[in-house]
Amino acid sequence: MCTALSETSTVLHCGKVSYKRWARIPSGPAAYGDSVAKTSDKPDLSGLTEEAVFLAETLLPDAGAGFADQRLSVADVLAKADVVLDTNVLLLPYRAGTSSLHQIEAALTPLRDDGRLFVPGRVAREFMRLRPAKLAELLQALSDQSSRIVAPEDPAYPLLKDLPEYRALVDAVASLGDARAAFIKAVRSLRDTILSWEGNDPVSVAYSRLFTPACIRDPMFDKSEVLKDLRRRVEHEIPPGYKDAAKSDGGVGDLLIWWTILELARERKRPLIFVTGEEKSDWQHRSGGRGFLPRFELVDEYRRASDGAAFYIIQMSELLELLQVEDSAVEEIKQEEQRSRETTLELVACPNCESAVEVELGHSIGSSAMPKCAACGARFHAHRSGEGVFARARGGAPRVDGVADVKVDCPYCAAGVSVLIGRNFMDSALPTCTSCGERFHAHRARDASVFTRRRGDRPPGTPDQVPSASADAD
Repeated sequence: MCTALSETSTVLHCGKVSYKRWARIPSGPAAYGDSVAKTSDKPDLSGLTEEAVFLAETLLPDAGAGFADQRLSVADVLAKADVVLDTNVLLLPYRAGTSSLHQIEAALTPLRDDGRLFVPGRVAREFMRLRPAKLAELLQALSDQSSRIVAPEDPAYPLLKDLPEYRALVDAVASLGDARAAFIKAVRSLRDTILSWEGNDPVSVAYSRLFTPACIRDPMFDKSEVLKDLRRRVEHEIPPGYKDAAKSDGGVGDLLIWWTILELARERKRPLIFVTGEEKSDWQHRSGGRGFLPRFELVDEYRRASDGAAFYIIQMSELLELLQVEDSAVEEIKQEEQRSRETTLELVACPNCESAVEVELGHSIGSSAMPKCAACGARFHAHRSGEGVFARARGGAPRVDGVADVKVDCPYCAAGVSVLIGRNFMDSALPTCTSCGERFHAHRARDASVFTRRRGDRPPGTPDQVPSASADAD
C-alpha cells in the first residue's frame, strides 16, 4: 500500500516496516499513463541478446564456488604447480648479463626435469619473431655509442709550439684519436660477431638446452572455433585478448595461449602459474597502474577446466625469488621489467614519407626515441610532449602547423571531452576526461578526423580506418 503525502514524498508500507523515499509524483495526463509511451528517454532494449543479458551467469555458472575456494599462496603451490612462460618473459634476458641468464636456466631446469615447465606454441613463435628485434636493439645501441665518441681536433697554435705544455697537449690529442679509432674498431668487430649469429645467440643457446620437445605445448586447435571464441570475447570484453582487438590478427595470440593453458588444465588438473609481464586489464585487475590479481573470469574458467585447481599470474622476478635465485640476477630482471612498464608503443608518422611507424617511448614528458622507418629506411626523432607525441626529421624542426580544439568521446565513459591536438597526420594528445578522471590517447588520422584509445591499448594498425571523433571545432 502506498500513500501519497505530497508531490515529493511517498511512504511505502511493507508489513510492519515503513520505508520513506523522495519521489516526483507526475500531474496531469501523464499521471494516468496515457502519455507514458511518448517518453523518449527510455532505453531501447530491442537489441539485447540473451548472452549479453546473462553474461555474469555464463562466466560464473557456479555462484557458490567463489566462497568455497580456499586459495593458497603461490609459494604454497609452487612445489606441485605447472609453470607456463609468456613471450615477454623469454625476451627479458636479452638485456640482462650472462650470469643472470645462466642462473635463470639453472633455476628452471628442475621444473623441466619434473615435467612442470611449459611454453605454448604461440609463445615460441612470438619469441622467434621478436628475437631479431632484440638483437637489432643491441646493434643500434652499439652504433649509437660509437657515434657519440668524438676526439678533439689537433690544436693549431704555432706560437705555442715550443712550450712543453703545448707539446703535451698535442700528444694527448693524438692519444685520444688513437683511442677513438681502437674503440670504433672494437665496436665493429663486436657488431660483426652479433651479425654472424644465426639462432645461436647466448639466449637462444640457453633455451635450446632448457626447453625439450616435451616443454613445447602446441595443440592443433580448430581454427574456426578459435575465431568464433575470439569474436565472442572481443564483443563482450571477456578476458583475455580483447584489449588487442585492434591488432591485424584481432589479438588472437593471447587467446591461443589461454586455450593452451586450459588444455593443460583439463589434462593435468594441477594449479598453474602463468609467468608474464602482461599487466593489461584483460589479464589482470589493476590498481595504481599495476596488475595485482588475475581476472576473476580467468580464475573461474581455469577452475572449471581443471576440476577445482587454482590459476595464478606472477612476474618473472617473483618466480626467481621463489626459486631462490641470487639477488643480483633477480634485481637485474626487476630493472628490465620496470623498464618495460615505463614505456609504451606509440604509432607516429615518419616525417620523411608519412608511413606509420611503431615507436617504444617512455611515459614521461620529454621522452625521446630515434626509430627507423621500414618504408623509406630513414631514421627520425620521436618526442613525447605535454600535448602528445610528435616526430621530426633528423636535423629538422618539428612539424608545427598549429593546433585545433576538437570534441572527442572519452573511451572509458563516452563523455564528450575537448582536446587541443595538432593538425598533422598522427599528431597526438593525452587529455584527461573531466567526467571520469581517466587520461586517454587521442590521435589525428590521415583523413583529419581524431580517434581515441585507452591507455595501455596498442595503437590501431591503420588509424585512418578507425576514426572515433568529430572534425575540428575551431
